[in-house]
Amino acid sequence: MLIRSYRVRGHLEARLDRWACKSKTASGLDPATYGFTDADLDRPIFIDFVLGREIATVREILAILRASYCGAIGVEFMHIQDPDQKSWIQRRIEGAPWLEGLDTAARLKILRELTEAEGFETFCQRRYVGTKRFGLEGGEVTIPALHTIIETAAAGGTTEIAIGMPHRGASTRWSTW
Repeated sequence: MLIRSYRVRGHLEARLDRWACKSKTASGLDPATYGFTDADLDRPIFIDFVLGREIATVREILAILRASYCGAIGVEFMHIQDPDQKSWIQRRIEGAPWLEGLDTAARLKILRELTEAEGFETFCQRRYVGTKRFGLEGGEVTIPALHTIIETAAAGGTTEIAIGMPHRGASTRWSTW
């Protein structure tokens, strides 16, 4: 139940605001709620590869869960009805693979792409004052995400990618870069 509680409510304690003085506290994430005492924290428990480990201590389980669900990225997926989709997300989230996934060059590339997107947004705001348009507000991360998707697809042999807005009736096609 402790692991499930983190999957369901862990995002409520995510450190999304780096400058916040006090972190939020979500109910049900304290091991004492489930009968664990300080003496139990270093006792090994069989968890049948649930968090990628066969056996782990409660302290190790908490570290994995806090890194996965309460870090700088908040993940909320337990509301998804399709078990395959839920399992797919869970396998990619637990263990916080993003903590070691990007080297300095990749981080700098993402920063450059975010900076370019933000600069373009600022340019559009100044140049086209009062013009109706869709802005990047809150969606800046889409730019590096799309670059990664396109690069990965091209490396995998994809020759055409269609990106569109079905509700607007428009689409754009690119050949492999």
